[in-house]
Amino acid sequence: MAPRATLLLAVVLVVLVVHAQCKVRPCKKACGKNFDLVCGSNGVTYNNPCEFENARCDIRTLRLQHKGPCQAKTCSKSCPKNIRYVCGTTQILYNISNFLKLDLYTLSSRRPT
Repeated sequence: MAPRATLLLAVVLVVLVVHAQCKVRPCKKACGKNFDLVCGSNGVTYNNPCEFENARCDIRTLRLQHKGPCQAKTCSKSCPKNIRYVCGTTQILYNISNFLKLDLYTLSSRRPT
């Protein structure tokens, strides 16, 4: 009776392993270099549907928005016209009204005494 139970257990284990392998499929696959742009719900343009599907492996909530590239988001706010910028001596762009003094102070503190 024991060998029969062992054989039955072995058969059940084989069936379970085969069944589990059938349901598991690799999520990411190699994609070709073809360009058939698609837009994802995350605002990212993917080179083709294959690359989009690969991204869905990592982002399960990702959905296809439409074919073609995603549209650039536009900003409804405009910059004030009175802001002026200047390039500091440290090659950093500053709002002239606020940070030029800081750049001058930083530069003067680096000079050898």
